[in-house]
Amino acid sequence: MSLERDIRLLRVKVAKWYIPLSVLGWMIYYSHIWVGYNGYQNGSACKRQDGIYTIFITVNSLTIDTSIPILLMIIFSLLTLNNLHGLRRRRNLITPHTVGSMMTVVRTTNRNETIDGGKQKVIVEQREKKQFGKQLTMISLIQVLLYIMLNVLSAIYALYSVITSSTIRTPNRTAIESFINAIAVMMTFIFGTVS
Repeated sequence: MSLERDIRLLRVKVAKWYIPLSVLGWMIYYSHIWVGYNGYQNGSACKRQDGIYTIFITVNSLTIDTSIPILLMIIFSLLTLNNLHGLRRRRNLITPHTVGSMMTVVRTTNRNETIDGGKQKVIVEQREKKQFGKQLTMISLIQVLLYIMLNVLSAIYALYSVITSSTIRTPNRTAIESFINAIAVMMTFIFGTVS
């Protein structure tokens, strides 16, 4: 009993260190914003400085903000589903067998094989586990697709702005691009609120 309590306390101790350290790490990583953005622009929004900083922000948007989270979400979703299926396989290999007041555990080779009248119960449990697995798969898929739909536009716009940085823009084109940028930024905020 004390081992379980120690493990729980250890997890709390680790979390108490990981949370502040990760917050501090990300604050240090994103501290470049204080230097890279110019707050003295005409209009209502701050604008990033041209040149190498724009390329850095674009690469950052494509990797840290878009590609890496998508890959991590897919990898951990697949690992979770694989673990769920492996757990189901291991549980189905063991069947309890009761004779009078004595219960023994019998290892079976067939998933649907049972010793006596418990077959109906096993089938219902398997159906519930499959339904749970399908629901978990759908939740994982929706989470990944929602992230892609709501965050990729911002990365695409950042890449577009770097590629077309030398293009002379008309006031109409500038207004359209500002509108698209505002929508892209708003969509990244939407993901944070709905997930």
